[in-house]
Amino acid sequence: MKTISRLKYSILLAFALAALFVLLAPNSHADGLSQEENTILLRLEKESLLSKTKFQGDWKLELGGQSFEEATDDEKSASVALRLRPKYRLLENLIVKGDLRLKSESGRIQSRFYPGSENMLQLNNATIEFYPIPFLLLEGGIVNQGYIGQELLFSQSRSFAGFKEGLIFGPSDFKTSLILQQSIPSSTSLNAERVEKEETPSFLAQTLQLEINRDILKGVFGGSLFQYNNLPSKVAYESYVNGNTIDGSDSSLSRFVYDFAGYGLNSKLDVNLSESLSLVGALQLIENTKAPSGNSRAQMLWLGPALTLGDTKWNINYGKFFAESDVAPAYYMNLNYGGTNRVGDFSRIEVEFTKFNFKLLAQYALSETLNERVHQDRRTSYLVRLETLYVSF
Repeated sequence: MKTISRLKYSILLAFALAALFVLLAPNSHADGLSQEENTILLRLEKESLLSKTKFQGDWKLELGGQSFEEATDDEKSASVALRLRPKYRLLENLIVKGDLRLKSESGRIQSRFYPGSENMLQLNNATIEFYPIPFLLLEGGIVNQGYIGQELLFSQSRSFAGFKEGLIFGPSDFKTSLILQQSIPSSTSLNAERVEKEETPSFLAQTLQLEINRDILKGVFGGSLFQYNNLPSKVAYESYVNGNTIDGSDSSLSRFVYDFAGYGLNSKLDVNLSESLSLVGALQLIENTKAPSGNSRAQMLWLGPALTLGDTKWNINYGKFFAESDVAPAYYMNLNYGGTNRVGDFSRIEVEFTKFNFKLLAQYALSETLNERVHQDRRTSYLVRLETLYVSF
């Protein structure tokens, strides 16, 4: 009942915000959506079709520290990372794109379930894009899931091997996009983690988005249908420790009690209140129609100002979220918020020093369990990071 009450109050707040945004909407200048970490605009790279440069790209450097605590788990570490986003044009309408992150981490990690990773190559996206006609996109490779616009459902770096097909209509300031996806959710199972050859899993999604880029109002409104099929035993077992309901007691004999098929709704708005002040907010809802009431929903709502002071840009926001136990497979969710069976809040502050080409980012998140589980407890996490802004090469 507490979860449903939160949902009702948050939806009423969202409608009130939407009404305010519409009343303010007609005419004035607004900067773009200010937070790269949360931007959900569909990036179709229309400008790349007009460029004659064969090879393009950019990079940035990240240096920071993080900490989290949950029961007997504890992590305190520092990391350095280099992010690269190369792009190469094979033909006028055929483009190869990548987004990779080289990271090295050092610190103290105590974990009940997962070993720490000190060095890694993280491939966020690696695809070939083909535009047979200007409004039709065909894309295949390692597909990042960020375009769906659900921060709880997927981490920023989550990507699956698969295909996307897109139809894009309308002018740049009022664009509609329909995106279909067929992909294979990532996982690896050793012989000890299965009893027989398992079927190939799949993830299907159909996403409709409206992108507005007017003078005073910028934003995205979207909705997606999603479905997981044939998820492996290991995925079920590792999802269990992060909140899902399963049958089985080890990684080779576990299965989800409920299937995963449902819908997600998302909106993100940036309203320019003056030359130096904008109000930015987002609302995201998810429901698994295959799970019973009380196990099937998730929601995130956040809001905050974006302020420009000379050569410095400030973004500050506060948000709340909940994820019931079987809204989605926790194995693929953004575990910065603790997986499923969680309720909590978070705050973020970002300061960009435009003249000096870097920014500072700090985030705090606290999540409690909705229902008592053996493997879950109160979780707190902190993050502080310095990032350069992207530099072209």
